[in-house]
Amino acid sequence: MTKPINKLDENVYKKEYLKPSGRLNPREVEIFDLVVKSMKIGFFIESDRALIEEFIKLKQISDIAYEQLKDYDDFTSVEGVRIVGIIAKATGALSTISQKLSIAPSSRQRFESKTNKPMPSISSLDSLLD
Repeated sequence: MTKPINKLDENVYKKEYLKPSGRLNPREVEIFDLVVKSMKIGFFIESDRALIEEFIKLKQISDIAYEQLKDYDDFTSVEGVRIVGIIAKATGALSTISQKLSIAPSSRQRFESKTNKPMPSISSLDSLLD
């Protein structure tokens, strides 16, 4: 086994998934495990733990706000606007964190194989229209 350079990258060399900190409740631990185990062992490293935990907290805030929004017929009321603002901020932060963790579809690398060729560029598609 290769020796890790420092504590932040030690999970890369381990044969186990990243574990949550002790600050999460049981439901949050369950979500943490779902997120971490959605990728290969070693994909998430020690320095990702805080971002994953923040992702979980923001997801819960967003879910709660959506539930509260169901009670409002008029989104232009003061309370409706406040809840929509919470949802907008939470989902924006979720998007940013998912990009940083490379769990957003747009941030994953697409690997080329013999059977999975990349789509042709737009300019090469233009020639089909001539």
